[in-house]
Amino acid sequence: MNRREELYSVMSDYVAKLVVGYAKMNELSSSQLYILKVLGTKGDKNCSELAKLLDVSLPAVTSLVNKLVKKGYVRRHTPENNRRVVMLQISQPGLEMLRQSDARFAEIMDEMLQDFPEEELDVLLGYYKRMNGNMKIKQMQD
Repeated sequence: MNRREELYSVMSDYVAKLVVGYAKMNELSSSQLYILKVLGTKGDKNCSELAKLLDVSLPAVTSLVNKLVKKGYVRRHTPENNRRVVMLQISQPGLEMLRQSDARFAEIMDEMLQDFPEEELDVLLGYYKRMNGNMKIKQMQD
């Protein structure tokens, strides 16, 4: 196995552990959590905007949002200045779920990073910023 293949394997294991650990405490899918994260940090969005951010179809987002509305985590509303559009807003229970989810994520990350000295965390942070930047560039080109 060459270095890249080894890196792919290690990263795949890392992501799988992270997703499983993160999902254990949540009653929501990762896509539903991402929708809450977007609405909680970027403000109200419509389904089309969420579909673009998630890179999924509009019917798929609508289904995810319907489940979030049914659970009381998201509200639909129509702005006064444009009655043709339906906007989505995170509710107070949705904000609480997001807070709990973020706290669980921090616990998982603390466990994973417990043996790292500050210097290595700085290097790791730089790599993740670079990888994240590369992903954004790739997504813009598609």
